[in-house]
Amino acid sequence: MNYKNIQFLYLLIAGPIMICLLLFSSCTVLRNSLLKTDFLYDNGENNKNSVTATDNTNEKVQGQNLLIPQPVFKTDCKFICVLQNVDYKILSSNDFDVAIVDPDDSKLKKENIFDLHSQNKTLIAYLSIGEAEDYRSYWQKDWKPGNPVFLEKENPDWKGNFKVKYWYSDWQKIVFDSLLKIINKGYDGVYLDIVDAYDYFNGQGYSNARMYMVNFVTAISKYAKNQNRDFLIVPQNSEELIAENGYLDAIDGAGKESLWFLCDGPQDKEELAVSLGYLNQITKAGKFVLVINYCQKEENQENFIKQAHKYGFIPYIGHRELDRIEDTVSD
Repeated sequence: MNYKNIQFLYLLIAGPIMICLLLFSSCTVLRNSLLKTDFLYDNGENNKNSVTATDNTNEKVQGQNLLIPQPVFKTDCKFICVLQNVDYKILSSNDFDVAIVDPDDSKLKKENIFDLHSQNKTLIAYLSIGEAEDYRSYWQKDWKPGNPVFLEKENPDWKGNFKVKYWYSDWQKIVFDSLLKIINKGYDGVYLDIVDAYDYFNGQGYSNARMYMVNFVTAISKYAKNQNRDFLIVPQNSEELIAENGYLDAIDGAGKESLWFLCDGPQDKEELAVSLGYLNQITKAGKFVLVINYCQKEENQENFIKQAHKYGFIPYIGHRELDRIEDTVSD
């Protein structure tokens, strides 16, 4: 056999083997990239209108969450939301099925949550992802708007709360660190607040603010469910984001404030109709909707509870400060 024939035989045998090895290597790299959780965006201040390479996060989370069973709370379960002046003793002595609490204010320990679980109580931890709060452990004494660079101006309605450029990796690290502490303590889920911060940044000229928030929430979901597949992701407000690819699959339920009533005044009819349209899609997808209202007139409370049950939502009425457990009236 001459040299050329040997070369041909070598290529005939080795070629397919090399192709298989390359395909295997590519699949391994792809698998590892899907399992890896990265922060979403660079810190470039001038990057207002850019589209990042991580915009496919939604598709990854969507594919992952299809395998996760979606929990459904019964619409007649007792739901409470109390973010101030609550502790283990109060939670243990009160009757409820599902509670949203502030993990810092309540100071619940891992063993406290275990005991509350033995009472068949579900604990969901509050976590703001669109504002920084100067009473949290991550807050530094020298922080002010512009320092760190992701920190924006103070919320005029809530003293000590500051809008944040939530796509900055430094802020996202703070959120993911807080999330991991919540998971490790044994909470059943997280209640994501200030998701509607994207609307503020839209007004500031950040045209990608909406998709930045969608990708942030879906990344939070992916990270949490990699730790605990049954961990609940419940964003408050901004229910319109379910129109974006992957967002609905990334969440387990939704929270909504001030349906039907804005305190004791009527809610805008057009806004109400739009919200109900999106919230109905969420319940039709087999997910729960928690609705919170701050109306104090008994007539309005009764009407709110009646409407919530009509739509299959789980209601709670409290004071705006959410600093005490209220007995919700029945319809």
